[in-house]
Amino acid sequence: MATQVTGCNIKQLMTMLSTALKREDERWIPCSFLTSTTQDDMTCASDRSEMVEWFSALNRQFDFDPETMFTSVAILDRFLTSVKVKRKYLRCVAVTCFYLATKTTEDEDWIPSTRDLVRNTLCGCSISEVHRMELCIMDNFSWDLRTSTPLEFLHLYHSFLVSMRPDLLNGFPPMSPSQHLHQVTQVLEECLLHHQLMGFPPSALALAVLSLDLEAFCAYWSNATLALQKLAQIDQQDLLSCRKLILRCLNRQLDSPCTDRHPALSEWAPTKRRVDLDNDNIYDGIRCLYGEEAADATSAIVRMTCGSEAARTMTSEQSRKVTFTS
Repeated sequence: MATQVTGCNIKQLMTMLSTALKREDERWIPCSFLTSTTQDDMTCASDRSEMVEWFSALNRQFDFDPETMFTSVAILDRFLTSVKVKRKYLRCVAVTCFYLATKTTEDEDWIPSTRDLVRNTLCGCSISEVHRMELCIMDNFSWDLRTSTPLEFLHLYHSFLVSMRPDLLNGFPPMSPSQHLHQVTQVLEECLLHHQLMGFPPSALALAVLSLDLEAFCAYWSNATLALQKLAQIDQQDLLSCRKLILRCLNRQLDSPCTDRHPALSEWAPTKRRVDLDNDNIYDGIRCLYGEEAADATSAIVRMTCGSEAARTMTSEQSRKVTFTS
């Protein structure tokens, strides 16, 4: 079971959540994509979904952390929301977003050179085109890529739950906290494919996914959801609407045939070490999150999430109000 998080660490988690929420409030813009378009061959929702699928394939190919995938999507959506992009330029925009995400989240030793990126992703762009697009995106963002992703909120919510309710997974088939987080992360990643869900703030999307998962096996799921909802100040109607839309989107996806649109990916030599738990590929960072590698939980979240700079610290009184009752 998870290592208990100390009172000091709870305060740190509160500070990190406050930082993420503040960043979300300042930078997040609801995404809206045309379902189809022929005008000037502009990018539409299906084009965006195809690029998200490509990000997922690239993330597996390079064996990057889940946060790289989520950051790539966040950068892409933010750019497509502010700039009209023609389809013929979308692949270049996407691979550049992926490259920028790796520079934000990955260790320097694992970031490929621009030449290796262009060759191994088969993006069809030249090195100079990626460099020019990189400058274009950075200039559009005023050289600040910091953003709050759904995965960042999921890590924080899950840490609050496990630290305050160590019996979270009792009565459930044997599963460690890291395995559970890995499982919920996979569902959250599937949600990225559906542009309709990008109309909800990352904080609401993450809580909706976690809430739906808890409902399946946790007797106090509604109390836990309500406590996290109040903590993150998420509107009740937004949360309910997001839960319903997630169910519709994922059910539709389960009914659709599985296809691989990007089978032709080149080989990438470096392979990041993962930790294997019961034949599930779980990133060592997630395992460290709950002390399963003798690491401090809060420090692990700091390493795993994007933009973890300090912000205003919530009062100890606010920290004591966070409770999860059966």
